[in-house]
Amino acid sequence: MNLKNRSLGFESFAPFLFEYQDISIQTGSWGNMALEILTALDNKHPKSEEELLNIRYNWSKSLVFSKTKSSNFIPYKNIFLNVNHTSLHSLWSIQQLLTEYDVDLDKARLLIFRHPGGEAPIVREYFRNLTTSSFRSALILNGKSEKSADIIINNFKTINELLREISKAYDDFFLFDDYYRFTSYKDKTIELSEKKFFNKPKHRIAVMKNLEYLNDFYRYRNFYQKLELINFTDNNKSFLLNVINELFDKSEMNNVLNISRLRVHLILKYQKELASIKELNNNDDLFKFVEITYKNIFFFNKPFILREKQSKLSGKELIEKHVYNLDDFRVSDLQEFCESMQINGISNYSQIFQEISDDFVQIEFDRMVKKDLFHFNSHDMLLFKKEIGYYIASFGAINTKSYKGYLKLPKISNYEWNKYLLVGICRTYFSDTFSVENTENRYDTTDYIIKTK
Repeated sequence: MNLKNRSLGFESFAPFLFEYQDISIQTGSWGNMALEILTALDNKHPKSEEELLNIRYNWSKSLVFSKTKSSNFIPYKNIFLNVNHTSLHSLWSIQQLLTEYDVDLDKARLLIFRHPGGEAPIVREYFRNLTTSSFRSALILNGKSEKSADIIINNFKTINELLREISKAYDDFFLFDDYYRFTSYKDKTIELSEKKFFNKPKHRIAVMKNLEYLNDFYRYRNFYQKLELINFTDNNKSFLLNVINELFDKSEMNNVLNISRLRVHLILKYQKELASIKELNNNDDLFKFVEITYKNIFFFNKPFILREKQSKLSGKELIEKHVYNLDDFRVSDLQEFCESMQINGISNYSQIFQEISDDFVQIEFDRMVKKDLFHFNSHDMLLFKKEIGYYIASFGAINTKSYKGYLKLPKISNYEWNKYLLVGICRTYFSDTFSVENTENRYDTTDYIIKTK
C-alpha cells in the first residue's frame, strides 16, 4: 500500500510485512508491528525518552507515548507506546512513527491483508466452499466415510459460534489461510469450550476432536494439494509396500524403519518408480503419504514406520523420536536426554543434522528449529535462492570460511545470519538446487562448501 496516503478504507485489515532498507518485519498484529518498527528505527536513529514523549498524533489528542502504564499501552524503553487503536488508526499511527523518524515513504513497503470477517459474503462463501471441499477429501482419504466427513463439517456450525465469541475478525474456521494463526484460535476455542461445557464432557471432546481433524488438514494442506496431482496406481502401492518390507527384512531392527532411510533407498535405487510420487520427495510428505496409504498394515510413530505396535527402538532411534517431539533443540539437550535414558550418545552430530534437515532448520552450530516454526516466507525464499545462485555463478562454490555476502541476504525475523543458518536453509529449503559438503566431521568446527547441483 502507498504509505504517503492517509486512506479511510482499511478497517478490516491486518499487517503482514513491513520492509525498509535492511529492515524486514513480519507479523499479523498491529501492536507488534508498531513496536517492532519503532524498535528497528530507534536502533538506527535513537531518540531520547523526552523526544518520544513529545510526539503527538496529528489526527487525535490521544497520547502516543506515556510515562505511566495504561490499558493497551506496551512498554518501550522506560516508557509506554499506545497501541489502543482500530485497524485504521493503527495504520495511521505507524505512518506517524515513520514520519517522525524521517523515513522515505516512497521506499518503505507495508503489505496488509483483510480479515475474513471483513470480506464480502460472496468472497467468504467462495473460499469457504474451497476449504470444506478439500477438507472433506482429506477426511475421506484418512479413512472417514462420506457420511462421517459431512457430520464433522456440519459440527463446525457450533464450533464457529464459539469462535465468534473470541473474535469478530476471525469468525469461521474454514477461512484461515495461515496455520499458526489457526492454531492460536484453535487453542483459544478449546479453552472456551472447557469453560462453557464444563459439565458436558462429550461436548468438550467433540470440539477438541473436530478441531484436531481440521488441524491435520491445515498443517498438511500443501501435502493434500500435492496428493491431488499424483496418479498412484494399485501397482505403485504394491511396489512401495514391497520396498518397505524389503527394508524391514534387511534392517538390524527389523520391526522399525526410519522414513529417511526409505526415502534415500528410493532415490538411490528406484528413481523411475519414485517419479510417480515426485511431488512428495521429502521426509515429511513421504511419511504422511505412507501413513495414509498403509495405515491398516503398519503402525506409525514419526519418523518411524513400525511393523508391530510395541516395536522396540534402538538408542539412535529413541533419540530421533525424541527430536521429533521438540520444537527446537541444542546438542546439549540431546546429551542430557541420552544421560537420562542411559543410552549411548551420538557419535556424529553432523550426520544427524543432515538426516533431519527436511524437517528441521539448523540455525547455530549446535541448534536446530522445527521447519514448521521457522517463518521463511516465499518472498524471502526467492531472494535467498536468487542471491546464492548469482554468487555461485559469478564466483564459484561458496566456502563458508571466507563467505562475506550475508548483508545481501534477506533479513529473517528473530535470526542473525551465520554460516550455520546459511547451510541450514540450503539443506532444508533448497536441497534440489544446492549441495552442501562438510569440510570435516566435527559439527562444532566444520566449514561448508555450497555448490549448485
